[in-house]
Order: sequence, then C-alpha cells, then structure tokens
Amino acid sequence: MDSRNWEKCHHFPQSPSGRVRVLGHGAFPVYLVAGDRLSALVETGISATADGVCRELDRSGVAPDIIVSTHPHGDHVAGLDAIRGRFPAIRVVAGAGAAAFLSRPRIAEAIAAEDRHMSSCLALRGYPGRPPIDKAPSLDGAMICSDGEEIDLGGVTIRFVAVGGHAPGNLVVFVPEERALLASDSLGFHYPEGGFFPVFFTGYGEFMASLDRLEALHPDRLGLGHHGWMEGAEVGEAFALARRFASVLRERLKEDPSDEETLVSGIFAEFYRDELTLYSRENIGECCRLLLRRSREEV
Repeated sequence: MDSRNWEKCHHFPQSPSGRVRVLGHGAFPVYLVAGDRLSALVETGISATADGVCRELDRSGVAPDIIVSTHPHGDHVAGLDAIRGRFPAIRVVAGAGAAAFLSRPRIAEAIAAEDRHMSSCLALRGYPGRPPIDKAPSLDGAMICSDGEEIDLGGVTIRFVAVGGHAPGNLVVFVPEERALLASDSLGFHYPEGGFFPVFFTGYGEFMASLDRLEALHPDRLGLGHHGWMEGAEVGEAFALARRFASVLRERLKEDPSDEETLVSGIFAEFYRDELTLYSRENIGECCRLLLRRSREEV
C-alpha cells in the first residue's frame, strides 16, 4: 500500500458541513448527523476503528441516539457491537432484508474472518484497535426503515433511500437541509487517488438505476463508504466515474470469450491494489467472481 495514500486516512474527525461530521478512519468512515434533539451515526466501521469513533464522540460530548447500518457487509457492520456497548441506549436502524442476510451462518462466519484480517492489516500499519469480533453482530430487533421514511433530529432530517445493486437491505441516507448524501457503497469502493472498484454484486441494472436515482437528488455534498467526502463539482465527477468504471467492466466481461478463471484473475489483478488490500485476497476474489456472474446474467 502506498504510504502517501495511507497518511490520508488519518485526518479525522472532520466537520465538512454544519450538521455532518466525519469520524473514525478514512478507510471506514462513520458519519455523525447532529440535530438539536437527536443525533445519528451513519455506518459503524469495523471493530478496529470503533474505539476511535467512540473516543471522538466522547470528546465532543455526544451520545448518539441512532445508528444506521447501511447494509450487512462486514466492513459496514463489524463495529456495531462495540458502539452499542459504549452507548447502550442507541437505536439501530437497518433496511428490510439486512437482518436475514446477516443471520446466515456462512455469511456470519465470513464476516468474523474478514474482520480479523482487516484488523490485522490496520495494526500492521500502526492503527491498533480492540480485538476483532469472534461472531458477526445481529440486526435482530433493529428498527426497519423503508424508502422515503424520515427521522426528524431537530433542525435536520435524515431521509432513507432504499437502493439496489450492491447488497440486501441497502439504505442510503440523505440530509436535505445540508444537501448531503451519505451513499455508503452505492457508487462503488472509492480509491483515495481516484476511481472506483465496481460493486454491482446483486445486479448491474439495479446498481446503475440506483446511481441515476441518487444523483437525481442533486446532492451538493457526498459522503462515501470509503475514502470520500466530496463537495461541489466533485460530486458530479464521482457519479460519472462510478458509471464509467461499472459500465466499462461489465461490457468487457460480456464480450470477452475467455474462461471464468482467466477473467476473474484479470479483474482481481486490475483492482486489488492500494486500500483495497485491507481486504483478504479470498474476499476480493469472490467479489470479482460475483461481478463476472452479474455482468453475464443481464441483457
């Protein structure tokens, strides 16, 4: 991993807009939306970054009331139990289908294994955290929010947008008063130096339709699931890049007559670099296999 990129992961917390603050670690940011009556966290980070998030909240004197689990992938849920432990009154919000996905034994085992890998990678790079989780968190009992539902935090609102293409139960948060879109992985995995690893794991068509819908909200500010708070012209550029990376990859995979293993190896070699190496080779290899499958199953 390029050490210059890595240094960019250590400049938090930030307060890029009046009501939105970025906490945690650049690779796994957590967004705090502070209202006059309530406050909400969007994202959980991983186990290794959770204590840093909690310390930043303590220094700010904020005890969050709500935490939004944007989707049930390990890098977006593994920090949940640590944050709940520090703030036991916090209410968890999730999308429909997220709890069921997370309860699958194979998924739960994979999440714990990946958290061990990511925690080890961060520790080797000078970011020690709490011990990794030994079991995936549960979303049982979470408040399920649907598309278009809102929560008034007092002077600021979080509006939920259910989007497809990446994961079951995928929720995006829009803060209309700030024109801020907290998009999680809905544009892809963003590299700090630019570009995206496409992540249309549940469907290319749904993924691209989600990009259209989210851009139609006309956000002025964009908070990504990895390495990215953007404002102004950067927002439109990010959507254009996300579309380009996804469409170019999909068209290439549709047209290439090579066998599956050759194609998967090619995708892996192209994208497994920089901060994506925080994830295990096995995990990203399976992601590449999913991208090939989704590219070929849709007309």
